[in-house]
Amino acid sequence: MSDKYALIAAEQATGEPAPSVSAMCSGLEVSRSGFYDWQRAEPSKRQRRRAKVTRHVHGAFEAGRGTYGVRRVHAILTRCTDPEVASASIDLVRAIMREEGLAACQPRAYKVTTEQDPDADPIRDRLHRDFTADTPGAKLVGDITYIKTWEGWLYLATVIDCCTTQVLGWSMADHMRTDLICDALTMAATGHQQPVQLHGAGRPEPPRWRRPGSRPRPRRDRRPWRRRRRDRRRRHQPNGGRAQHLPPRLQPGRTPRHLRRSVRRR
Repeated sequence: MSDKYALIAAEQATGEPAPSVSAMCSGLEVSRSGFYDWQRAEPSKRQRRRAKVTRHVHGAFEAGRGTYGVRRVHAILTRCTDPEVASASIDLVRAIMREEGLAACQPRAYKVTTEQDPDADPIRDRLHRDFTADTPGAKLVGDITYIKTWEGWLYLATVIDCCTTQVLGWSMADHMRTDLICDALTMAATGHQQPVQLHGAGRPEPPRWRRPGSRPRPRRDRRPWRRRRRDRRRRHQPNGGRAQHLPPRLQPGRTPRHLRRSVRRR
């Protein structure tokens, strides 16, 4: 019934010539007095709560830059100080997101690779593939790796001492620009006071297959009896021998923010 009243009110609000209220009520088989009562009535408590939850859903969705789905938006609402919002069920959040057209956009994990300019001068190998050192600070090496997270690839640059194998500097970012390497070198220079003799860093190269469109063949299992014995042993283990579910705080690779926080704790 309220949908019909809302349709009549929307036709009146257009500002264009429209049938009279009596004609529309007669065509929709509703009473004119009921329409005016609905128009003068104040929003119910349920409607006010739903409108409040809708505003918080929009805020949580925008805070996640459009990547948060129903479960993550609901987890944010449960931490709200307002009890009316914190008690919202996941079904209510799902219905509101469906009505408002809020669909999470999950970015694909794409590996950004680099290729050396063929016209540029070749980079000289200062270490000559010798990664051993007798004294700390004599040789420092660096590299860039990528970590898969829920929000895409996170790139990690490290600076390691060849003598002590200690990580002197590191930096995380969602790109592979020069700032990523400079931040790692700055951290290493800040905490390392000894003079550095040599520093080498490898270039990230794209994976190369044997021919375009092909992939390496999976290695053949030469000892199938070991695999069968392992499967029999797993049948008698809890959860089928699979890894147990870890709490959210201990799950690896959640988001870049969680990874940075876990590194700082260590």
